[in-house]
Amino acid sequence: MTNNGTIDTKGRLEFDRRLKATPESVWRFLVEEELRGQWLCLGKLEGFEGGRIEFNFNPENFGQPRPADCSPDSLTANFVGKVLQFSPPKKLAFTWPEADGTTTSTVTITLAKDAGGTHLHLLHEKLLQTDDRISAAAGWHAHLERLECHLARQLSPNFWQRHQELDINYRQEFEALGLRKANPRKSPKSPQTTIKGISSMPVQWKAGRGKMGFMKPLLGSWIAVDPDTPMGKVVCVRTYETVLDGKYIQLNAQWDIGEGKKTYQEMAYYGLSKDKVPTFWSFTSDGGQSIGSYANVEDMHAEAKGFEAQMPSGLARFGFWPTQSGMVWAAEAKTQKGWKSMIHHKCQRVD
Repeated sequence: MTNNGTIDTKGRLEFDRRLKATPESVWRFLVEEELRGQWLCLGKLEGFEGGRIEFNFNPENFGQPRPADCSPDSLTANFVGKVLQFSPPKKLAFTWPEADGTTTSTVTITLAKDAGGTHLHLLHEKLLQTDDRISAAAGWHAHLERLECHLARQLSPNFWQRHQELDINYRQEFEALGLRKANPRKSPKSPQTTIKGISSMPVQWKAGRGKMGFMKPLLGSWIAVDPDTPMGKVVCVRTYETVLDGKYIQLNAQWDIGEGKKTYQEMAYYGLSKDKVPTFWSFTSDGGQSIGSYANVEDMHAEAKGFEAQMPSGLARFGFWPTQSGMVWAAEAKTQKGWKSMIHHKCQRVD
């Protein structure tokens, strides 16, 4: 069973999930507002055919940091649908008004007992526009991941970041299948610039041996492009290579800011300290220096690996994790309210 949704040109989107809970427990997460708000959205639901179902989407309610390049209202929406079928704890179906205000799709969620839990099948039909299909695929995928994590009592990935990744991935998948090209979404923002030499092959992400093995997937060159920042277009290229008989990994990074108006460089070394702790030593073109050590950053993303460092301005950290088409490299600063996103680069490997 694949985690990805199945999308086609006939307006159908399907997901299958095996959940670690009984159908009765999962049903409560579908119909009780407080529980539904933990993974999907808030909103009242009238439990009978012809009843009203409200959708009040606002990911801010999930309490996770929003990337700086993501508008606070980019994933916010409020609309009302109609309950088509209400058969606890087996089937819930309802209408779903589309963003254009003139068309309506339908969603059917079916639950069945499965070994050790519940098989959830979600069918979203009558998605007439390409962008509606892709938006629905990314949205349902991210929300269903939250549901899985809640039921398994696990931390869920940052919803904002995950939705951004999935939107790009499904868009690329849709076009790779030879279907009609989708229009790029304006928000959340994502790099749309085509760079010669970027690999179109799926990223191979396999850790190596030893305490520094988690750095092995980074070896090579990566590029991130953000065409719309307060400083103008920003292009960042990171190159990782082994040095000193493979005992260390050297990073050379360069930021091109405002299409040549300014450049910024970093050189860093990653290796084991005298205490055998994964450590980095960083030097930047503005005279900055920092030393950091390995830290658990899985609250950034379930697959994230990273480091923390005490900077002059306070505690900071960075993490990286794989995506279908590359990786994310993100940096955050510690504040009184928690971790604040400073950099969120979607990187692609350069051949």
